[in-house]
Amino acid sequence: MVEKIELPPEAGAMIESTRSLGYSFHDAVADIIDNSVSAGAENIELVCDYDCAEPFLSVFDDGCGMDDEELRSAMTYGSKNPLDARRDDDLGRFGLGLKVASLSQCSRLTVLSKKNDEINGYCWDLDEVRRDNQWIVIVVDYKDICGMQIEKLEASETGTLVIWQNFDKLSKGAESVSSAMRTRLQNTRYHLSLVYHRYLAKSGPMSDARNITIRVNGYSLKPRDPFLTSNSLTIPKINQRFSYHGKEIQVQGFIIPHINQLSDEEIENLGGRGKMLHLQGFYVYRNKRLILPGGTWFKLSGKKQLQNLARIMIDLPNDLDAEWSVDVKKASVNLPEDFKNQLKVVLKDVLTTSKRVYTKRGKTAIGSENRMIVRRDRKDYVTYEINRDHPFIKSLLENPEVSYEFQTVLSMIEHSIPYDDIRNDFEERLKPNALTDDERDAYIRRGMVYLDCTDGNLSELATKEPYSIHPELIEELRGRGYK
Repeated sequence: MVEKIELPPEAGAMIESTRSLGYSFHDAVADIIDNSVSAGAENIELVCDYDCAEPFLSVFDDGCGMDDEELRSAMTYGSKNPLDARRDDDLGRFGLGLKVASLSQCSRLTVLSKKNDEINGYCWDLDEVRRDNQWIVIVVDYKDICGMQIEKLEASETGTLVIWQNFDKLSKGAESVSSAMRTRLQNTRYHLSLVYHRYLAKSGPMSDARNITIRVNGYSLKPRDPFLTSNSLTIPKINQRFSYHGKEIQVQGFIIPHINQLSDEEIENLGGRGKMLHLQGFYVYRNKRLILPGGTWFKLSGKKQLQNLARIMIDLPNDLDAEWSVDVKKASVNLPEDFKNQLKVVLKDVLTTSKRVYTKRGKTAIGSENRMIVRRDRKDYVTYEINRDHPFIKSLLENPEVSYEFQTVLSMIEHSIPYDDIRNDFEERLKPNALTDDERDAYIRRGMVYLDCTDGNLSELATKEPYSIHPELIEELRGRGYK
């Protein structure tokens, strides 16, 4: 007969270990929001008071709520087996998120939930766990709680309220808990707007039928669509469906407009000019909740400037977590080897279109034959060269007194172009040279001639250089009555 013994983990040591799983503040908050979404909530209110004597963060939702037995289970570590089947709309996985995410940021977690006209509450207080070294929670009477959105839970037919207090982690290495929370809350707003953009969208191809509202300190979050589907210049590819291990995975590519064709608001929503190179790649969703926000091609391609406009959305169901290695934070995944071949066809099409759109910008520019620098597409690479057909350059090359020396100088310039530096600087700080007054007047006159002599309009002209990189020229022409 095989002898068996039970070796339960020490409560204090185990909880302290799980606090170090690497949750960021915004990932931890998102894990709480996941529970609200899974509970069918339509309204989620996050309140963070970092200036009061005892800073707190509370998340209220009007979801289905939990009775006493359900709440006890929710407060139990590992209450759900990640291998168990889940509802199609369940955003959870390990049965750890509520506890581990919360206690990664604070040492006191209180959860109250209302169902069947009854409010129950429990609290994990790590000071108590450390002292007794036991897996014990405190039973909470909601009547003893003031503020922190308790009145919303009382007024709601059903719902749940999660409260974080005692931010011991934030106090380390920070000037104050208040300043640390203020910074993290700003990042959290930005993060939630992206992660749940398909739930927040009220209309359009990215909208979800549930139409959830998330407020942070009274501010209603607006969706940050990484594919800019509301922009008429975005190119959506066909939404393809692949069968994988008996489950359906949806894959769709998008080619966003070039940065010169985006508004300041759109650029800001994408993350700013300096982030463009890092946003190309795969965007992986789990039940329409964003897990991986671009930044990688899973080694199927490298990051290249001409691929800056390429995005591929992968929609996973929640029962492929093991195959895609979804981590406990739901912040990373790995592409299964046996799914790579199905993605390669989609990837090739999207990258080809991105390169074509990126390089097309400027080929129809007014006066392109008069450019000093031209792009040469060689068999295996691309170079930029001095345009020998430019009238001024050509006249010097035909002058026997300076031809040889001038040709040598041109070659030296061409072979000294710092391609790597230009590539690295391009999205972060590179800006077009400011126009002189004479240049500005010349381009205005040229634009007027073009608009007067062709069927073109300002929208078309805005796609051509130098107007695409100097939008002030378009505004000047608009002010002169052109449309």
